[in-house]
Amino acid sequence: MNTYTFKYTKKNGETSTRTVVLVHDTASKVTGFDLSKLTPEEQKKVLNAFGNKIPSTEIPPKTGMFDYDATGVEKEIWTKAYRMFDKASIK
Repeated sequence: MNTYTFKYTKKNGETSTRTVVLVHDTASKVTGFDLSKLTPEEQKKVLNAFGNKIPSTEIPPKTGMFDYDATGVEKEIWTKAYRMFDKASIK
């Protein structure tokens, strides 16, 4: 399973535990779906689409053109739960 649980400290000092389904894992950042932001049904969709995929080692540049449907996860879920985390803030 491609999930990662960690403690994350925001710039304001607030710390929380996150469980994320990884999409990208680079030298300095990780991105993925924060499961705490999703309903059980939405979590299942994300896990079906990304739960067994190996995370990409590069985050593609934003182009404004992205085929959400091709990922198996609709745009609403991406907007609701897709997050980027600095590895320097992960413990």
